[in-house]
Amino acid sequence: MNRFDKKWTFAKVVIYLVFFSLLHFLYEWLPYFPVGIFAGTSESVLQHMKLAFWAYFFTVLIEYAVFRKKEELGKDYWTMRLFTTLLIPWLEILVWYIGPMFLPHIEPLAVELIYSFIVLIIIALIAIGIENNVIIQFNKKSFGLILGLFMLTILLLTVFSFKEPYLDVFHVPDLNH
Repeated sequence: MNRFDKKWTFAKVVIYLVFFSLLHFLYEWLPYFPVGIFAGTSESVLQHMKLAFWAYFFTVLIEYAVFRKKEELGKDYWTMRLFTTLLIPWLEILVWYIGPMFLPHIEPLAVELIYSFIVLIIIALIAIGIENNVIIQFNKKSFGLILGLFMLTILLLTVFSFKEPYLDVFHVPDLNH
């Protein structure tokens, strides 16, 4: 099996779903600050973006562990994986909000959960498709830019897990407080 095999694509999606599911409930089970850096601390959109980000990054670490000795990963392996990990939260927003664009509410809860898992599968397949099909030769500057954005994302997701920003993404801000 190699990274481009359909079996690996299936396995990678399953690993991603497992990490996402574990991280979704981990803070409820272990409500400690270090756990909250990676796990969802609420049901907010931002927390689900964080779950998608970390679940995909942990999946990439598993991929690296599996394939680092089996095949040449190439010098752009990490740059592309950091790039797709950065994309994952935004893909989640783009794909998930297709439903609410047409339906005011996705109910009952079981339907919303099924819909959410379908969204997670789709965004993982999009990211894997980008990794496997987009050929980019990154230079040191592009790696530095992607790494900087990756670190900034980690900082924002961590800070806003414990101190929500006063400007929410989908609500009109109350600037009178």
